[in-house]
Amino acid sequence: MNELTRRLRSLPAVDAVALAGLAMMIVGVAVTVEALIEAARSTPSASLLAWYDRLALGLWEFRIEHTVWFTAGLLVLWWALSHGARLEGWSDYAGRLAGGLAIGYTLVGAAMVLASTVVALRGGIGSGVAEVSFSTRERVLVWLLQLATGLGAGVVWALIAARIPDEKSTSAFREQQHEEEDEEPPPTPRVEGQVMEPLAPPPRPAPSAAPPPTARPVAPAAAEPQPPRERTPVEQADLIFQERLAYSPRRDEARQLVDLIAQAHRAGRQDEARSLVERLSRL
Repeated sequence: MNELTRRLRSLPAVDAVALAGLAMMIVGVAVTVEALIEAARSTPSASLLAWYDRLALGLWEFRIEHTVWFTAGLLVLWWALSHGARLEGWSDYAGRLAGGLAIGYTLVGAAMVLASTVVALRGGIGSGVAEVSFSTRERVLVWLLQLATGLGAGVVWALIAARIPDEKSTSAFREQQHEEEDEEPPPTPRVEGQVMEPLAPPPRPAPSAAPPPTARPVAPAAAEPQPPRERTPVEQADLIFQERLAYSPRRDEARQLVDLIAQAHRAGRQDEARSLVERLSRL
């Protein structure tokens, strides 16, 4: 339990947001399934209907607000993956799961619109003793509600499913951030040339032997060696990772520390970044 708590505390903020979104999605699926079952049972005579009539009745009675948990979790996970969440190498699987569930919910929204249209046109469900009928006003209002909510939510789910980032896009996002941090300013050009300095006149002799003052060229002074530029914490972390940890058994933990160092460096927390570099060097 302590190890789990420590790992959760060491997660980057964007990974924690991704985990929260994934949990909200799972809760949302359970709530949606329960709502579909209760919608089919809401009519007392529903048990006498055929299975396809019970399904149509459930879609007619189902309300799209029961999918709020799932939709909110899907949006949270989408945002986190778009901002580089790795989930310790599971981001690709999380994206596929979210995309598949979003497509499934889109199909549920389409089925709800189709079933509601059929029920509104027929005026009821079933026949004989088990027939469930609705008034004209109820049919029109419920059909409009199901049409608007089903199409609206279906479009949202389809858009998110099409835009869920994969592992390649999140890697490109992180590489672009590293490239922006590693850009160096161009070196300042140095001007070299011959320097002429006048010589101090010698002591003045007799008037007959006084030579005129002269100037001679002075060899250019040797350029002072430039001190080596100190590497940034991000550069030090990348160097340590590439030299010692890229193929080690602790590669994932090292990669996570490299991401934390980059985040601290971007936020201006240099002391924290250097401390994480020392921790990375001890792996």
